[in-house]
Parts: sequence; C-alpha cells; structure tokens
Amino acid sequence: MLHPKQRAYLKKKAHHLDPVLHIGKSGLSQSFLNELDQALEKHELIKLRLLDNSPFDFAEQMEDLLRESRSEFVSRVGKTLVLYRKSFSLKPEERLLLPPVKK
Repeated sequence: MLHPKQRAYLKKKAHHLDPVLHIGKSGLSQSFLNELDQALEKHELIKLRLLDNSPFDFAEQMEDLLRESRSEFVSRVGKTLVLYRKSFSLKPEERLLLPPVKK
C-alpha cells in the first residue's frame, strides 16, 4: 500500500507520461491484462486511458483491475488512470526510488 507521500511523488512523475494502454470495448480481456503486466514490468509507472466505447466501470471493476495486475492505484483524472507496480526485472538504477516513509 502506498503512503500519501509516495502517491504524490508518483503522481508528479506520471504527469508527463503518455498513456501506454487503452481500455476499449473488450474491457479487461486476458490479452489486455497480459499487455498491462508487460507494461508494468517494463515501466513500473504507467498511464491507462479509457476509450469512449469501453464498458469499464470504475466503481465495479477497479478492484479487479488492481488485483489482476498486482498494481497500486496512484491517481485518476477523467478517463486516465495511473498505476504503479515495483518491477524486479529492471536494473536497480532503472527502478523508481520511492520516498522513504517515517513510521
């Protein structure tokens, strides 16, 4: 679970990103989830865009999306979602370094 400071840091990092995947009329199909998994593994922080013809319902399917992708919700602005998942396949210098959280 992301701390609010970490979430704010990731939102700032994601500001300049373009959406790498679009949720279209197929919704959360297995092929979409496979592409999402690959994108998260390669980038850690990604934007998704909901197309107008998408059957995706935030209230009903957001938990499914996060569970299936093993990712963390960062933010939502309109029809754009930002997700984060730490990648262990990236070299340490390529990974996002989240701010430490004081307990």
